[in-house]
Amino acid sequence: MVAIKLTDKELRMEKELLEAGSKLADPPSSVDELLNLLDRVECCVSSVEQSHTEPMLIALSPLLKALTADKLMRHSDEGVRVSIASCISELIRITAPDPPYEDDQMKEVFHLIVSAVENLHDMSSRSYAKRINILYLLAKVRSCILMLDLNCDLLILEMFQHFFKEIREFLQQLENWGRES
Repeated sequence: MVAIKLTDKELRMEKELLEAGSKLADPPSSVDELLNLLDRVECCVSSVEQSHTEPMLIALSPLLKALTADKLMRHSDEGVRVSIASCISELIRITAPDPPYEDDQMKEVFHLIVSAVENLHDMSSRSYAKRINILYLLAKVRSCILMLDLNCDLLILEMFQHFFKEIREFLQQLENWGRES
């Protein structure tokens, strides 16, 4: 067996990921604190390369588990749910082409992701950039193919309904601006 030599940066990242997973296992009750923690987690996982190592996957394990806990996935705050969807989208990117969860859990994750992109029109929202990142990552790793493999046809339909609604609203805004000119 060949031992993998990790760089100082990789060791620091592993430590941060393990700490983040631990903190999210018992998340703060304050929405602001939780959002700040999720922002740090997202920043950390976004810098993890897709060509990951086994030690990195082990470091991600507590985070993978914590992010799909009911208390986070079904959180009452929309911003928290969007942040979780964004973090999980990064984890899907990291583990691609393999999904990070079993099929049933992936279906729940995709439900969360589709609901997270519902309000794309709200550009002033704190979550707007996260929603755009989620869409970018969905396209980059071709997650829709996995959704089809999991027979999430209705979920894909719902996602496209969100897109068409957003396009309709945007076209109405353009029409209104044209009339005002």
